[in-house]
Amino acid sequence: MNFSYLHLSVVFALMFGPKFGAFIDCINALSLILIFVLIRQRLPKEIYSLLFVLAIYILHVTVVVFYSGVNDTWHLLQPWRFALNMLAIALYVSYLQEIGYTFKALTSYIEFAIFIHALILILMFVNTDFRYYWYDLTGFVEKSYLRTAGFTHSYGNTAILMCMPFFTFFTTENVFAKPLTRTCMLITVFVGLMLTGRAGLYLVPFLMLAAIMVNMFYRRLGAKDLIAPAVIVLFASLLYVVSVARPTIVSDSVFLLQASVFVNETVRHAFEVVFTYLDKGIISIESLETIKNFYFHNDSLSEYIFGTGHYGRGESKYLETDISYAHFFSMVGVIGMVWLLYPFLYSLICTFRRNLHHEYFVLFFYTMILLIMNYKQATLMTRGLASLWLLYFFGYLLLNLGVHRDSTCNNPKAKRSLTTSQGFHAARSSLKAI
Repeated sequence: MNFSYLHLSVVFALMFGPKFGAFIDCINALSLILIFVLIRQRLPKEIYSLLFVLAIYILHVTVVVFYSGVNDTWHLLQPWRFALNMLAIALYVSYLQEIGYTFKALTSYIEFAIFIHALILILMFVNTDFRYYWYDLTGFVEKSYLRTAGFTHSYGNTAILMCMPFFTFFTTENVFAKPLTRTCMLITVFVGLMLTGRAGLYLVPFLMLAAIMVNMFYRRLGAKDLIAPAVIVLFASLLYVVSVARPTIVSDSVFLLQASVFVNETVRHAFEVVFTYLDKGIISIESLETIKNFYFHNDSLSEYIFGTGHYGRGESKYLETDISYAHFFSMVGVIGMVWLLYPFLYSLICTFRRNLHHEYFVLFFYTMILLIMNYKQATLMTRGLASLWLLYFFGYLLLNLGVHRDSTCNNPKAKRSLTTSQGFHAARSSLKAI
C-alpha cells in the first residue's frame, strides 16, 4: 500500500482537529462528512450494540440533568459527540479495510499525526506570537507560559494523546517510515511532551517497559529495540546537565542567559518528579496534591443509583475534588457509571482471543491508560483521546481480526456484516447476547 496524505490528514484531524469557541469543532464537522460520504459501508453488529448502549447513557444523563434543573450543556452534549465520532470512525476504518489497509498502516498514520502535532507544539513554544494568535483564534485560555496545548484545548489530555508512540514503536511496525526516521520522530515527540502536560512524560517509561515485556513474551525483542530508549535517556540526561550547569555556560550573554533560564524552568517543570527527588530526596508530584478525596453530592439511595445531575463544575454545585470518577458518580450514579465504562471494557473483551496477537496490547494499554488517568482528569469520552481510542478499537477489530468475516465476538465463524441502515434494527436483539 502507498502512503496517502489524504488519510494522514483525516487521522490527524480526527485526533487533533481544532475547536473554535464552544461549539465549532473540526472533529465533529469531519465526522459528519465521513458519515455522509461512507454511510453505505458495511459494519459489524458489535458497533451498533455499543451505539445502543451509548443511547441508553445519553437518555440517562438527559433525564437526570433535566430533572435536577442543572444547566450543563457540556456533559449533555459530550455523549452525543462521542456517538457521532464513534459512527464516523467505524465507517472510516471499515472503508480502510475495504481498500486493503492493515492495523499496522493505521498505527503508522497515527504515529505520523502525533509527530506532526509535536512539531506544532515546538513551533508554538518557540514562536510566542503564533501561539497567542492561535489561542485568541480558538478561545483557549493559557494557564502556564511553560506549556503549550498545540491544536487542542488541554495540556494533560494532549500529553496522554501523544504518548502511545513509545509503545507502538516496539510492538507495531511502521510501514511508511524507516527505523532511523522513526527514531527521530520518537525523539521529536519526546521533546513535544516536555512542552505540554507532564502526564505523558510520566507514562513514557511505563509504556516502554510494557512494550519490551510484550516483545519478550512473543520473543520479538532485539537489540535495535533498545536503541530508542537509550537515545531518549541520553537526551534527558543532557537536558539535566545543561539545566544544572546553565549559569557557567551562558554567563557572558544576556540573551542566552534569559533563554537558558527559560529552558531551565521548562526542563524542571517537565521533569518535576526527578528534580524533586534529586534536590529533596522525596518523590512528589505537585499536580497530584490537588486530587483530594472522593467527594460527591449523592445523599439518598436514589441519588446513589441514578445520580444528582451535578457534575461539580460550571453551573453545577462545585465539587472540591479532581477525581473524575467522583464527578461522574455525582452526576449519573452507579447505573450511569456502568453505561459510561461499558464501551471501554467491552472493547477489551470483544477483541480478546486465545491466540493473542501482540498488536492487541496497543488497544489494551491505551484503554487502561484512559481508565487509570480518568482518576485525575476526565479522559473518557474526551475529544481527541476518544478519537484515538476509537481508531485503535475499530482498527484492531476490523483490520486485524477481520470482523466482516468474523463479526461476532462469541462466535468467530458467524458472518454478520450489516449495512448502516440494517444495523440499528439489529442492535436490540444483539444486546441479548452480550
